[in-house]
Amino acid sequence: MQTLALHTLPFDLFLADLEKRGFTITPDHHIRLQTIVTHFQIPDIKHLDDLKLTLCPLFATNETQQALFYEAFDHFFSVLKTKAATPQIEKLPETKIPDAPETKKWPYWLAGVIVLCISIFIVQHYLPEIKTPQEIAAPIKVPGIGSESPIGLLESPRTVTQTTEQPVALTTVSQDQQPKKIPENIAPKPFDWRIPRYALLIALALGILLSELYRFNQRKMVLQKQKKKKPPLSWPIKVPFQKTAYLTHARFYTIAKRFRNRLISDMLRLDIPLTIDRSLESGGFPILQYSEMTCQPEYLFLIDLPHFRNHYSGYATQIADALSNENIFVKRFHYMDNPQICFETIDSKRLFLDDLYRKFPDHRLIVVGTGDDFLHPLTGKPEPWIDTFHQWSTRALLTPRPISEWGMNELTLNAHFPLFPCTMDGLDHLSLWVDLHEKPSNRPFAPDPKPLFLPDDIDADALEAITDDPVLFQWICACAVYPELHWNLTVYVGTKIQQQQVIEAQVLRLLQLPWFQKAEIPDPWRRVLIQKLSEANKEATHEAIVDLLEQNPPPLQSAAMDLYRLNLSIQQWMHKPKDPERRKKVQQIVFDESRLAKDNIILRMLDAAPKSPLDIILPARLRKRFFRHALSLFGLKSGIRLMIAICLSLLLVLMAVIPDLPRLLHPDDPSVPPSFVLQTDTIKKGDDVTLIAANATAQKKMTLDVKWDDHPLPSILPDDSNDFQWTFNPFDMAIPPAALTPGHHQMIAGFTESAWSEPLTIQVLTTRAPPEPKPVSTIRSPEQIPEKGRLYITAIPDTARIAIQHMKQAYTPGMPLNAGTYVISVTQDNYVPQTRQIRMTAGKDTRETITLEPFGSLTVQPAPDDSRVRIMNIKPVYQDAMALAPGRYSVVVSKEGFVTYGKWVTLRSGENKVMPVSLESELIVPEKEKETMLAAKEKKETMLAAKEKKKIKVWTEPLTGMEFVWVPKGCFMMGSPENEVDRDSDETLHKVCVDGFWMGRYEVTVKQYSIFVSKTQYKSNYKNDFFCKGFTTPDFSQEDNHPVACISWHDAKAFGDWLSENTKASYQFRLPTEAEWEYACRAGTQTPFYFGENINPDIVNYDGNYPYRNAKKGLYREKTMPVGNFPANVFGLFDMHGNVWEWCMDWYGDYSDISVTNPGGPSSGSDRVKRGGSWNSSAQYCRSAQRHYNSPGSRHSSIGLRLSRTP
Repeated sequence: MQTLALHTLPFDLFLADLEKRGFTITPDHHIRLQTIVTHFQIPDIKHLDDLKLTLCPLFATNETQQALFYEAFDHFFSVLKTKAATPQIEKLPETKIPDAPETKKWPYWLAGVIVLCISIFIVQHYLPEIKTPQEIAAPIKVPGIGSESPIGLLESPRTVTQTTEQPVALTTVSQDQQPKKIPENIAPKPFDWRIPRYALLIALALGILLSELYRFNQRKMVLQKQKKKKPPLSWPIKVPFQKTAYLTHARFYTIAKRFRNRLISDMLRLDIPLTIDRSLESGGFPILQYSEMTCQPEYLFLIDLPHFRNHYSGYATQIADALSNENIFVKRFHYMDNPQICFETIDSKRLFLDDLYRKFPDHRLIVVGTGDDFLHPLTGKPEPWIDTFHQWSTRALLTPRPISEWGMNELTLNAHFPLFPCTMDGLDHLSLWVDLHEKPSNRPFAPDPKPLFLPDDIDADALEAITDDPVLFQWICACAVYPELHWNLTVYVGTKIQQQQVIEAQVLRLLQLPWFQKAEIPDPWRRVLIQKLSEANKEATHEAIVDLLEQNPPPLQSAAMDLYRLNLSIQQWMHKPKDPERRKKVQQIVFDESRLAKDNIILRMLDAAPKSPLDIILPARLRKRFFRHALSLFGLKSGIRLMIAICLSLLLVLMAVIPDLPRLLHPDDPSVPPSFVLQTDTIKKGDDVTLIAANATAQKKMTLDVKWDDHPLPSILPDDSNDFQWTFNPFDMAIPPAALTPGHHQMIAGFTESAWSEPLTIQVLTTRAPPEPKPVSTIRSPEQIPEKGRLYITAIPDTARIAIQHMKQAYTPGMPLNAGTYVISVTQDNYVPQTRQIRMTAGKDTRETITLEPFGSLTVQPAPDDSRVRIMNIKPVYQDAMALAPGRYSVVVSKEGFVTYGKWVTLRSGENKVMPVSLESELIVPEKEKETMLAAKEKKETMLAAKEKKKIKVWTEPLTGMEFVWVPKGCFMMGSPENEVDRDSDETLHKVCVDGFWMGRYEVTVKQYSIFVSKTQYKSNYKNDFFCKGFTTPDFSQEDNHPVACISWHDAKAFGDWLSENTKASYQFRLPTEAEWEYACRAGTQTPFYFGENINPDIVNYDGNYPYRNAKKGLYREKTMPVGNFPANVFGLFDMHGNVWEWCMDWYGDYSDISVTNPGGPSSGSDRVKRGGSWNSSAQYCRSAQRHYNSPGSRHSSIGLRLSRTP
């Protein structure tokens, strides 16, 4: 009878499935399964149940495991049974996703033509008609000439001068002159060119607007089409496994052989030959003899994974996988930050360390990592849970830290683990140790590789000199081509660059650079490194990356295909960045930008691409506002494009309207240039000249500019009479004598920023020697003469040095200064310097008194004398009798073996304070007494907290029940010092003083804001929602005591206005100013947070995945928490850091660089300030000095408010 070959069944996959279900699989199980499969026979696949009953006792040890084994067996092999029963399954046809409809162009053409026709009709109907000079002739009253003088007659000489070469003298017009009638055929009506001009420019404006609107709608259609595509949404780059020289060396195979040496098992087997011999010796009585069995050792690698793509973890993982390929039973797990929680892959189930031991108790444990997480960060002592590792009888620690850097941490860890370097040499020592159970002492560890570190500045030449290895340096440069670092890709690129397998010495030097630990090379370094890459290596690197992308494409109908095509095109473009065809190909690729914005790989790759001119000119802050995702390749944002289109359209319309503005504004006065007549056209020696307005344009009470034979005269003031005339004497002005000789002279007149009039001719009958020219200032208007004020500064002490900033001239008492604002600095040795802003008024004296405060000094006298003294809130190191400005200082005195002393000390002006401090020694107290002391200490702290709470002045608002605390007036340094980590450039440090005010103790809650909405039926008009389901409704659940979110600045202000209107008292409710908010948040501190130098998720609600500085990662709650759930500051204010952003009253703008009092921010702007960080902010955005802003209409699930109240 023919039987089924059981060895062809996938038992290896079945064992892996059992292991996932919690069964323990050892080499013995493999051996016994192999024996059963070899000898067991079944006729066909349908009789697998017999095999199930046979295998169950091998794996199951109790009734629960028996049921679980049966379920796993039936589920796994049911597929084979189904295939045997059903030979063929009909394949369902794929459903075709319909394409999004295309945007049609003809409606835009039709709309453009209709709007153009309407515009031309409006222009033709409402634009004033062009008239000839004869049609616009009208009488105007000219004093001194006659009761009425026709404009046409006055302007006729000007008309003549345009057609003749010689000027014509103007004569006075007598009363009996009458306007002459001009025949119509003399001045035919000109063609009106305005209609074609308007039509052309309005057509261009409409074309720009409608084309932009068509582009916007077409983009929406493309995005709708993209959203209908199938998953996967992204497709990672896959690199084949690359063998390295150190994993193919004979030394590695020797190491693997030692790891493979079998162990003596605790199981016995019947020794049949020996049993027979002993039975015969005993005269046939059976005497059973047993011999010890051996088994292959199993290893558990626990690898530290500080970053997802950390290269040292990749190096260790590569070694573990290579050992597994040598038929060594290796199980690999990782841990990230917390060694107590382990995982096999990033997305697999997490296991506690105790669970890991229960699952693999007989394995040999090899931990790969520095072991710093096993020790307390402050004391350096082992964590209590480190004893869990002692459950493994055989354990070791492979540390990536070079031997030359081993210190106290390694000495402490050596008491719990045998310590080896994480190198092939360390692995060789480890293999001898596990084989012989002792560390060989006759052969020391190999020396560390040559150190490799980054230079202080971004300098590729300096890095090349430090590397001192051209091949390694080119390898580093090649790693900068791809925007992210992957271990397999790094080895793959190194192999392509060197045309051979990489060696361990180069790998260990490469891993010393921090880039390969964080798996990212900063963009400034990437740019300079790629420039240093040779052309041959650059071509080889790009070709290698392109080959990897081409060999592993995603499914054709998936959304990831667009990203894949874009990724591939960009790599090809970066290979030849000046090729316009490849750039155009990148821009033509259709992709979903909303999803692409979350793809870190593509964004960084595009950021490394050549920039557009606008991208280079704009700073980083404005770049985010102009370009989509801050990258020029995506083009301008839709809003920016629309604004540009509107501006261009308005500019074109203005170009059409500007020539007709005078006619539109003055329809009865079509003459743009002013026109004048002379009271008399002849003058004698010393006579005055009088100009009289001859049209409406000239009828202005303004100073008149006159040119006499092209010689400009000083500005002439109008006469005091009610008539529009100007009188001056040319003989009293600075005119060359040649211009006053007898004869005819010409002059023109006009107003400032207006056209000149037609030339007027005047005859000089006699002349005289011109007098000395008078100063121009005697003729000009008094308003044009600048006056200076005098400045008097009184400094206390009087020996202080006074200077005016940005002026080379030294200060002298009573020095004259022009009107304006000046910054005065006063300094004196041993005194706190001061700066003050002073405004000078024209013609007035300004007096100011500036008093300097003397420095104080602080001396701490500790006992014992060698105790360490620190002042925590200043940067300088403490010294005895050190000079300090008046203020509060945090003094800490500590010494090992003594209780640390800490206290806030107030230092007054000129005070020389001496502080004796005696430290108490730490006593060894029995447990019972320690519990009593702790209880007494907690009781004392509770009493002190209650006493401190009584000092806080609290007021409750009756309508909503909101609590307000009193914030006393004071001064503080607003902003952050230049050495504060992660500070922004807009946090300029400057002194600010504020008056006392009431501040909301908590952020406004959901319940309090709902009272306002229910009583007023308020509805928000702003729908700029981000992660909000609607007004005051974020995309996560909230209780009544949670802070209200998803409200705009206008919504917050409306709440304060409603409270003010419904309060019987005279005080007002409003949003706090930015200065008031930071003053209330700091509460007298100058550290980044009012808690001190750092925060953690136990005291602030923020995204714990992004800690501040070098702090450990923590909990990320992903939503708001109830108000008052975390500690308050000294003023009694809760949640000033994190939970929700809080709107402020100010427009966003630059700080003042001088001392100010009660600042209110800029008078106008586009964005409003928000402060404090939120539940989804990183720790740096929760700092006291951090500034942020949004448009007033924006609503976000992370933005709320806190109110202040006037005294």
